[in-house]
Amino acid sequence: MSHVPHDPNMQQPQPQRGWFARNMLWLIPTIVFLPLLMCLGCCGGLFTIGINALRNAEPYTIAMERIRSETQITAALGEPIDSEIIGFNGQYNQSVGTGGTADYTFTIRGPSGTAQVYFYAQQNGQQWEFDSFDVTLQDGTALSLAD
Repeated sequence: MSHVPHDPNMQQPQPQRGWFARNMLWLIPTIVFLPLLMCLGCCGGLFTIGINALRNAEPYTIAMERIRSETQITAALGEPIDSEIIGFNGQYNQSVGTGGTADYTFTIRGPSGTAQVYFYAQQNGQQWEFDSFDVTLQDGTALSLAD
């Protein structure tokens, strides 16, 4: 049997690192940020569902039809006119047989500018009556579209 002399300059093989040690640089951030991203995604999804429910409600669609047919507003903002999601706030309650209420505040935008809209409407039978419906243009001009 031959004996190999020990060379002090010869490096000893390093022990193999485990799976966790090799993958720690991407695993830890993934464990931290994946739940955070999932929560943000769920919150964003719920926000979008809520805003779309408010925007698909009958009083909102009636209000947008009135806004788009008002010549002073279309002259100031241009066409097309649509509402912005940011700053959209509203409450919509409807009960079968007893009517409903809608209380909205939002910004509308056209190619030439923006305006703030506020309305409060009540449903009597099948008809929505706008007790308060104010549009304030960018230059400060206030218009009332209430019934």
